[in-house]
Amino acid sequence: MSPPVDGAELVARLAESPLEQSDTAAFLTGADGAQGYSELHGLVVISAVSSLFSPGGDDACLFVARAQDVDDATDTSYSGPVSYGCGAGPFPASVEMRVTDDMPEAFVAQFPSGTALQFVLDETTSSVVVFAAVD
Repeated sequence: MSPPVDGAELVARLAESPLEQSDTAAFLTGADGAQGYSELHGLVVISAVSSLFSPGGDDACLFVARAQDVDDATDTSYSGPVSYGCGAGPFPASVEMRVTDDMPEAFVAQFPSGTALQFVLDETTSSVVVFAAVD
């Protein structure tokens, strides 16, 4: 998968990983059968087909949250920021976000505050590809 824009670089490819918090993932995504990916410096990435977030409910959605918030959540409550985006037909699910100081310390150490990130679900390789760019 190529970088989406000039100046962006591939910084990680996250492999599928079992979800330890499957009840929380189901609550967070509004779907059963959520798939986890390797943690990235304190961020958890989850994909799921979710009719709650995707009109029609047939397209996969991608969710990015702080691991500490997911670990502290229960199957009926979640407190913390979450970014998400859903695919549409041939377009894959993706999440675009900027790094902020309230992200995990290890994440901010790797990607300075203000860095633009894109997480893209790559169903052909069963992974999530992460791109970074600085304005």
